Amino acid sequence: MRVGLLHPGEMGAAIGALLVERGHEVLWLPRGRSEETARRAAAAGLTSAEDLNDAGVILSVVPPHAALDVARSVQGAPALVIDANAVSPMTATRIGELLGGRWVDGGIVGPPPTQAGTTRLYLSGERAIEAARLFEDTNLEPVVLHSSPVAASALKMAYAAWTKGSAALLLSSLASARATGVEDALLVEWSRSQPKLEARSRAASHSAAAKGWRWVGEMNEIAATYAAVGLPSGFHDAAAAMFERAAGQERADLNGRRPITFNHVAVAAKDKRQSATFLKDILGLPEPTSWGPFLSLTLDDGVRLDYAEPGIDFPGQHYALLVSDEVFDCALERLKTDGVPFSAGPGQPANEINHNHGGRGVYFDDPSGHHFELMTQPYGADL
Repeated sequence: MRVGLLHPGEMGAAIGALLVERGHEVLWLPRGRSEETARRAAAAGLTSAEDLNDAGVILSVVPPHAALDVARSVQGAPALVIDANAVSPMTATRIGELLGGRWVDGGIVGPPPTQAGTTRLYLSGERAIEAARLFEDTNLEPVVLHSSPVAASALKMAYAAWTKGSAALLLSSLASARATGVEDALLVEWSRSQPKLEARSRAASHSAAAKGWRWVGEMNEIAATYAAVGLPSGFHDAAAAMFERAAGQERADLNGRRPITFNHVAVAAKDKRQSATFLKDILGLPEPTSWGPFLSLTLDDGVRLDYAEPGIDFPGQHYALLVSDEVFDCALERLKTDGVPFSAGPGQPANEINHNHGGRGVYFDDPSGHHFELMTQPYGADL
C-alpha cells in the first residue's frame, strides 16, 4: 500500500520507517522542506512525491497548532486520513468535519517507536479498525477505542495532562526555588525525601528546552479540553507558559544578567481586524484580542503585534519572523491554498521559496501592504 506521511519529523520518520519495513511505500513531500527533514526521510526509506493523490492512507503527525491546516491541505485527497496529533476532542471534531468519512482520530503515547513495547497508537472512529490493520505486528501497537469518534484524542489529552503537566510543575518548583535563592537547599531536600526528583527535573529541563515550543500547543489543547468538560483549565495554561519560558531560556545566553526581550510593536493597518486575522490564519495563531485602540496578535514567544488604524497613509514595513519547519510548512500551504502571492525574496521569482542561511524563507504581503518574511534559520546561521 502507498502511505502518505505528513511530515517526517522525529516521530513521523520513525513511524514511516516501520511501515517501510512492513513492505509499504511511504510517500513524503520534499518541496520546500529542510535538508534535515530530507535526511530523516532518506534514512527512513521514504519515497519523495509531488503529491499524495496515489496514497491509500495519509498519516498526519505534526505539532498541535498545525493539525487543522494540514487537514485542510488534504481535503481533496481520496485517501483515508489518520490524524495522529495531540489535539483536543474539539479540534479533532473540527478535523473530522473537514475530512468526513475519510478520517480516523489518533493519539500517540510513547517515544518514537524504534523498539517493541514502548509506543501505542490509539485510534477511534468508524474506520479505526481498518486503520489499525496498517500497524499490526509493528513496533507501533494499535489500540482501538470505541467510546466516541474522538476517544483517541481524549485519551491523549488525559495522558499528557499528567506526563507533561507534571513536568511543567516540576520545572516551576525548581524555577521558584532558584528565584528565591533556595535552589541548593531544595536539591538537598529532594535527595533526602524525594531522591528521584533531581534526575527527573534534569530530564524535564532538557526535554522542555528541546521540545517546549511544541508542548505549548499541546498544553493549550489540554486546557481547552478541561474547560469544555467544566474542569479548571488554569494549570495547563500555566504549563504552556512554563514550556514557553523553558524554550526561550534555552535560546538565550544571558551571561548572568536579566534578559532583554522584545515586547510589542505597533503595526499600522488599513483594517486592523482584516490584517490581524490574515496573519493569524497564515501562522495558526490564537485569535487576536482587543486592547484600547489596538487589536493584538500574540506570537509564541509572547511578543505582540498591536494592530491599529492611524487614519493616514503609511508606507509598508518589513517584518521578519523566525519559525519552525512545521510552522513554515503549514504557512506555505496556507499561502498556496488562499492564493496569496509569495516569492523567494524582493525581486525574486514568484511562487518560490529561498534556502538562505541553511534553512528556508518566503516573502509575502499582508492586506495593509506590509512585507512579511518567514524563515526557519536566522541570518548568518550557516556561517
